[in-house]
Amino acid sequence: MSIAKAIAVLMRPDVTGAVASETLAALDASHGPQARARAWDMWRAHPSSASALMAQAGVLVDQGETERAIDLIEAARTHNKTDSDLIVTLVELFMRRDRQDEIQALCTELIELDPNSSYYLAFSGVTMARCGKFEEAIRLYQLSLTKPDLSSLTLAVTLTLACILQKLGNHQAALEALAGLPNEHTTRYYRTFGLYEELGAPRDASAGVSSQFA
Repeated sequence: MSIAKAIAVLMRPDVTGAVASETLAALDASHGPQARARAWDMWRAHPSSASALMAQAGVLVDQGETERAIDLIEAARTHNKTDSDLIVTLVELFMRRDRQDEIQALCTELIELDPNSSYYLAFSGVTMARCGKFEEAIRLYQLSLTKPDLSSLTLAVTLTLACILQKLGNHQAALEALAGLPNEHTTRYYRTFGLYEELGAPRDASAGVSSQFA
């Protein structure tokens, strides 16, 4: 790969961290570390978009430089506090360092951008579950299910909510959560995740939840 081609790839507004890492590795292999460093410096000095900044953070993480990645995204946020992609990226970076206070504050910021966004609520619910804050995760998941824009997230959110409730030993609430799944999807997802067996519910109890389980 030529240096010019590598830089052209890196300068694309939609470049991802994975593509950037592959491009830099290919450049290193074909032209050596100095060429890689030159391309990185040019890209680092002139990011083409917020997506490019997130890609740069991904490259730094791949290199084991998570703190530099955090500094990069935090610096970008000084100019754009309301960019949800930057917030989500920073949450993921803080997860690598178990900085839970900052994570919770960022999730609050994300939801405040649009309290009616099912995606923001669901993402925050996932994040709280990953932090071990299951009660808060349940609250956010349940709230996300009330939003009109849920659409394609319905299945994922409902199944995750059921699994968390089951983990906390609240079997009946887990079954009630599953009852909200669209009938055409319930059997397939239910059996795929083995939720009935996990919940310890007998097959003949399914009638009270959905005829699809019978």
